[in-house]
Amino acid sequence: MPHIPRAVCVPCKVEMRPSRNGVEVEMLLPTGKGYYRIEADEYECGRCGHKAIVGFANQPFVSHFEPGYAKSESDISAEFAL
Repeated sequence: MPHIPRAVCVPCKVEMRPSRNGVEVEMLLPTGKGYYRIEADEYECGRCGHKAIVGFANQPFVSHFEPGYAKSESDISAEFAL
């Protein structure tokens, strides 16, 4: 059975709902350099508009050493340090 992520808005105390599926997230090294890109889902609070990135894929779709890594920088929705 697949895991269905749930996100709760702490200030509003309500469950967030998915706003976008399959957003591209870049994971960064502590130096700030990109390491890999992975897909996840963006959730949003219907009351206050806070957003959260949850439901990360099991594997990245591209890593820093692969040829197509630099081509899709405009598609990145969020960045996180490892």
